[in-house]
Amino acid sequence: MERKHIKKLLSLFNSRPITFRTKNINYGVSRLIYTLMQMDIDASEIGAYDFSRQDNLSSDLCDEIPPSDIYGFSLLDKNYEAGLLLAERLKDKHPNSKILFGGTTATELKDEILAAFEFVDYVCTGMGDDTIRGLMLGETYNVPNLTWKEGKKIIKNGIIYPPRDWEFIFPASFKWNIQTFDFNTAYVLGGLGCIGRCNYCSIREKEPIYTKRSLQATIEEIRLQRSWTKKNIELHLIDEMPLINLEQLLLKMKEEGLDKTVSNLMFDFRPDFVPVEYEKIKKIIEQNPLINFILFSGFESFSDNTLQELEKGITAEQNMQALEILKELKSKYSNFNFMPSFITLTPNTRKEDLRRQIWIIKDHFLDLDLHYERFMNILLIRTKNAKKYGLLRKRGHLLEDNSQNRSVNGYLGIPRDREILAILNKFALERDRLPSFEERAKKGINNKKLKYAEIFLLDRILNDQETESIILETNQRYRS
Repeated sequence: MERKHIKKLLSLFNSRPITFRTKNINYGVSRLIYTLMQMDIDASEIGAYDFSRQDNLSSDLCDEIPPSDIYGFSLLDKNYEAGLLLAERLKDKHPNSKILFGGTTATELKDEILAAFEFVDYVCTGMGDDTIRGLMLGETYNVPNLTWKEGKKIIKNGIIYPPRDWEFIFPASFKWNIQTFDFNTAYVLGGLGCIGRCNYCSIREKEPIYTKRSLQATIEEIRLQRSWTKKNIELHLIDEMPLINLEQLLLKMKEEGLDKTVSNLMFDFRPDFVPVEYEKIKKIIEQNPLINFILFSGFESFSDNTLQELEKGITAEQNMQALEILKELKSKYSNFNFMPSFITLTPNTRKEDLRRQIWIIKDHFLDLDLHYERFMNILLIRTKNAKKYGLLRKRGHLLEDNSQNRSVNGYLGIPRDREILAILNKFALERDRLPSFEERAKKGINNKKLKYAEIFLLDRILNDQETESIILETNQRYRS
């Protein structure tokens, strides 16, 4: 396929939070790499860099990056600031190059990014498979899912969903990750979209209709990813409604001998579906004793006020019911575990909402694997200090626009309540007096109060209790 103008794409990415075991290419970017390789573009022409760590904000990473026609950024909340800084530096250094922003942040903010930042040329809204095809051919007017600038005019192209041939776009991620990062988690697409319409989630815009992938395509992707390593793999099924055909998928995997090479199978599931699908979940666990099942469930909050604000379509009582069932399954079956996730801060978060959330977490979740470091980093990301907000405001983006008070990733809004802001600022300052996550992890600490010191600290602040004793106690435990 002849390329009329564009010669190379560099994708600068961060796919997993920096708290995970290793860095790896995210699923969306890896689909783009596969798409480009199908256009006879050699993989060596595609540069991939990690820019998620905060130390990259001070390092001159752009000196390591060669010239390119397009610099593509997969932007999430955690790397939004780093992406803005690096994109601006690259544009200054290579003024004729084009800056493309994609990812969940770009999907949400769209033309707001283009209006705020002169150095951004393109924004990809939603899935970028067809977008990349067009841009690599030097096109703009007919490229789907693209918002772009012509002079000062912002142009929004049409939307195509789902992408052409989407079922048989196989990401190059696992081969790339296993060879580059010695990573053994295979992400496999089971479906697009979600039946939920939660107002904080970019899926409802970038994947507006739930669409199930065929078993044939899903099995083919598992088989392909399995062929790239001799290790057993951890299979993470990307699908908001996995139980529709999970039994059939596992049966097909058994028929092809793929089940024997999968150590863990991870999938996402809404808490309100847990009681409804309880018997089916039990049956799947019991019929596949050699596979460890890990269910990721977005509880988001245990405050009805917050759940209503998020338009989650679920109540705090339903969340508690699901929690009890999942804890029962975890205690009954050695090959089952679950990992909850939470949305702790919203624009309308009140003190009583946050107090209840932290109380529930402290009393029910500290014995579970809840991605604790990621949870605490998300809580701190907007409350640590004002420097980040000042930096972004100087660059034109109104993070504190109270007309919507929307964050760059939907659910991490800055609370309006001054009491909450004061509590969070105090928490951020006090938390800095504790040993870091990394320091505690190196010691392999299992003591609950030390391992989850931030939860106990915030709980005291929310209940107007003194904090000095817990800080001293935590540091003494750490040093002993």
